[in-house]
Amino acid sequence: MRKVFLITLLVLFFSANSYTRELNLSFFQDNLTYTWQERFNYKKAFNQKTSLEIKSRGNSVMIKSSGKDTSKRWQESGDVDLKLTYNANEKLSWGGFLLYDVSSLEGRDVHTQNLGVFADYKIFSQVKLFQSLGFKGFQRKFGGERKPDEGYDHLF
Repeated sequence: MRKVFLITLLVLFFSANSYTRELNLSFFQDNLTYTWQERFNYKKAFNQKTSLEIKSRGNSVMIKSSGKDTSKRWQESGDVDLKLTYNANEKLSWGGFLLYDVSSLEGRDVHTQNLGVFADYKIFSQVKLFQSLGFKGFQRKFGGERKPDEGYDHLF
């Protein structure tokens, strides 16, 4: 599934008429870890007032064994953000968003979903007032047991 998602992102990345595209792949290591990172940003304007923004980030870390411990541990995290924005004027914009986040360490997974609406008002060029309201859900998996949780989310 991850390969299908990455191929879809690459198709969007190379499509015409988008005004912001970024793809970043990196690898580095130190004495204890190997780290792979990927980041993808895409923003498309449908007209002067409406735009779609997609962001994806992924991080995989292999923690090397040390001393008598010969096991290697994996830690992975990633998220996808979709945001549709309507700019009413130069100071006021609003829209909807969908966020999905996954975090994993040795089979202990946490999935987070957030769906909501937002309003953004520029008071001055460097000062913004941002407010969002949405639904948030969590699914935690430890061993074979799943622990779901959900609720409403408000940010001001």
